[in-house]
Amino acid sequence: MKKLGTWLLRGIGTGGILIVISGVLFLFYVYTEVEQESEPYIYRDMVELEQYDVGLVLGTSRYLRAGGENSYFTYRITAAEELYRRDIIRKILVSGDNRDVSYNEPKAMQSALMERGIPEEDIVLDFAGIRTLDSVVRAREVFGQSDYLVISQPFHVKRAVYIGRHYGINIRGYFAEDVPVERSLRIQMREVFARARAWIDVHILEEQPRFLGDEIDIDNP
Repeated sequence: MKKLGTWLLRGIGTGGILIVISGVLFLFYVYTEVEQESEPYIYRDMVELEQYDVGLVLGTSRYLRAGGENSYFTYRITAAEELYRRDIIRKILVSGDNRDVSYNEPKAMQSALMERGIPEEDIVLDFAGIRTLDSVVRAREVFGQSDYLVISQPFHVKRAVYIGRHYGINIRGYFAEDVPVERSLRIQMREVFARARAWIDVHILEEQPRFLGDEIDIDNP
């Protein structure tokens, strides 16, 4: 009986190790796949860009919990402003979470853009961009854009492009300035699991946005 118990424990231990190894390999595979499949559709230099009707800016909070403005937010707004002023994008679609009256990413982005002189009529708000998948798919299903430019930090753009291309959207990506790695290690680690979730959403669950609704004319929102 003692030998049987020892054998079972060893088997459980070996099985646990194999599960951990399989999980790590899966995460590595998915992370690499997102990198490789998004790369042909990524732009790092504005001079390489064509003109787009819409630039989709993915949401994040404007301010940090510890105080001060969030660099991820600031750099995305700066990139959108530059693209707009160079006539690379005609409209700016800001998409993010609007979970309650005290947290509204689209309104915060709209305010920041207007503070920089971007006309209100050229900023379109998507209040149901709860996740990256929601923002990317809603841009087509709700706002009628099947060919557009997505704007965010590199890690985020790559995932958005990967999702969009698998949903048949002709999405391209432009990198906003990134945050130094010493200030973004937690975000980078979280991205490993975010990509795994995106892979499952795309290939297994065929996930759709939580909210859709009526179509909205980008020129008359």
